[in-house]
Amino acid sequence: MAKPKNRPDLPTRDRWGTIPYGDDMPDSEQLNRMMVEIAAGYKYGDPRSRLPKRRTFELTWRRIAAQMAQMEENGIDIEIPAEVPMPEIEREGPI
Repeated sequence: MAKPKNRPDLPTRDRWGTIPYGDDMPDSEQLNRMMVEIAAGYKYGDPRSRLPKRRTFELTWRRIAAQMAQMEENGIDIEIPAEVPMPEIEREGPI
């Protein structure tokens, strides 16, 4: 998870926490799944989750969860369409 050697100027932290770097980053499908699971009330490591348990995924999860929480605090509603094709996700309350 170290910064690329050719980019020593990149930061290691920002207001959302540690910035993950490396080849083990979530792809777009996994990022979508993270957002849906966070909106459904899952915590990182929830046994119902199908996401890999890896450090970069945990850091990414925490960053997305913090960003979504701040959006909600600022009055921005986060709506996940019911058509999201993830019927196995158990929703806890409205999303």
